[in-house]
Amino acid sequence: MGHLKKLYYASVLALLVGCGGGSGGSSSSSANLEGIVTRYSSDYAASDLRVFFALSVTSPSEAEIEGYVQDSSFNYVAINGDDQLVAEVDSLNFSLAETLVEEGAYYYGEDVSASASEYIVKLLRGNVVQSSLVVNELPLPFTLTTSLAGEVIDVSWAPEAGHTYSYEVETLTCTNSIETNIRTVSPDINIGEHLLNSGSYNKSLIEVFGQTQAQLTQGFDNCVFEVDIIANKDSLLLQTNGQLTIDVVQKRKIKIEL
Repeated sequence: MGHLKKLYYASVLALLVGCGGGSGGSSSSSANLEGIVTRYSSDYAASDLRVFFALSVTSPSEAEIEGYVQDSSFNYVAINGDDQLVAEVDSLNFSLAETLVEEGAYYYGEDVSASASEYIVKLLRGNVVQSSLVVNELPLPFTLTTSLAGEVIDVSWAPEAGHTYSYEVETLTCTNSIETNIRTVSPDINIGEHLLNSGSYNKSLIEVFGQTQAQLTQGFDNCVFEVDIIANKDSLLLQTNGQLTIDVVQKRKIKIEL
C-alpha cells in the first residue's frame, strides 16, 4: 500500500508538469496560463498549506526538486507575498522557481547535487521556517541500456535488492513546421502495470500507442519517445510531517528519436 501511495503521488507530479493526459494525441498550446491561478498562499494561515515535494536523482551528478502546494480542500495554491518554498542542499539555500501549468503553479529546482549528504525542504513565511523535512538517504543509482529494433523499445538495467522499479507516463512528441503533437499513455497502477522489477522495459510502439512507427511519424519532421524509469528504496517510505510531504527516487529517462 505504501508503494502505491508513492506512485500515485509521483503520478500527480508527472501530470502537473506534463503536456497532456490520456492515450490520445493532442497539440501543445502556448496559451497564457496566468489566469488559472485563483488561490494564493498569502490568503491562508501558513498551517493550512500542504506542500508535496519530490527529490529525484537523475544522474550520478545531478538531481532535481519539484513540488506543488494545496490547501486543506486539495485546491492548488500559488506561492506569493512573503512565502517561499526553499531547498537546502548541504547548507546551501535556494528558492524553488515557479512555472504555471494547466493544473496550477508548480515549483522546481534543477542542477541540484546528487551527492549531497543532506537535503532539506522548507516552507517559509517572512523568512521564518514554518515547516521542514530532512532527507539523508537515497535509493541506489542504476544505468540503462537502451535500444530500438523492429519497432520494439528494449531497456534493461541491474535491479538492486530492496528496491522497486516502475515507470509513469509514456510520451511521444512529434513536431513539424506548424504543430507539435503530444501523445501520452499512463499505466494502470491498480493492477501493477507500472512495475518493472525484472529490470526490463520491453514494448513495441503498437503495444504502447496502437500504431506503427510509420503511422505515428507520418506528416512530422521529428518524433521523440520518452519515459522515466523510477527506482524507490523499499525502506524509504513517503516522508511527511502532516504539512510537508516528500518522495525520494532515482529517475532515469529513456529518450529515443524515431
